[in-house]
Amino acid sequence: MAIYNGLVFITFGLFFKLGIAPFHFWVPGIYENAPVLVTLIFLILPKFIFFSLFIKFYFFIFFPFNTFIKLIFISSIILSFFFGSLGALNQFKIKKFMAYSAITNSGFILLGFYTFNFEGLFTSFFYLILYLVLTFTIYFFFISFIPYRNSYSFFNNLTFTNYQSFLFLNPWILFILSFNLFSLAGIPPLSGFFSKFLLFNNLFDSNNLFILIVSLIFSIIIALYYIRIIKLLIFKNINLKSIVLYYKLKYLNCIILTLFTYINIFFCLNPAILLDFFYYQIFDLFI
Repeated sequence: MAIYNGLVFITFGLFFKLGIAPFHFWVPGIYENAPVLVTLIFLILPKFIFFSLFIKFYFFIFFPFNTFIKLIFISSIILSFFFGSLGALNQFKIKKFMAYSAITNSGFILLGFYTFNFEGLFTSFFYLILYLVLTFTIYFFFISFIPYRNSYSFFNNLTFTNYQSFLFLNPWILFILSFNLFSLAGIPPLSGFFSKFLLFNNLFDSNNLFILIVSLIFSIIIALYYIRIIKLLIFKNINLKSIVLYYKLKYLNCIILTLFTYINIFFCLNPAILLDFFYYQIFDLFI
């Protein structure tokens, strides 16, 4: 009994640090009020670090208790999908939207751990890498156009409607953003689709049909709120009063945005090559 109690407290502590439901309520407020670069660190580094901790705890120490752990995981996965998608559907503030997006994507990362096999662990790692690349690209796009010099605190109150002027100022940059949003939504044949397909295929092979159906349903809802951002930026009638003036995008920022978008395309065109690369070069570092 003491082992189960310790397992529960360790799991809840990890879930709290990662912002996985039902321990996610601190995430939107902290992400919104933290400095811009700190929010970017919150979005990327913790998930990569705690991924290795999940492997050590649940595939080495507590692996004999995987039946009990699955009950915790499936509850947190469904709650993460529910609260994350519910919060992001009607969210206009950029930082809060990214926070709710992080909650839903944490649920997808947990899907690979839920099966407790090597294939699921690998697909979860593959999804994590893609999520980090896409999240960095999208968030870096918005912070590259913060109005008013040295006024990063102003970014906390910016909404997606403040960026509608890009349709007239620089449609190509808006196309790059839309490309990455479609990928994060899981639209084929982009890289985000392949990462989710691998997760769902592993669930199907391991006969976890219930969580597979639930994940497919919420994937549709999650795709809707990413596509909604594109609708707000391109197809909605522009309110000229809400548009702010932006400084020119620096050449370095252009290079970074183009580079990470190219990585997205490369994942899309060569998933098998990169899978082998992760298997032989990177994945061994976590075990």
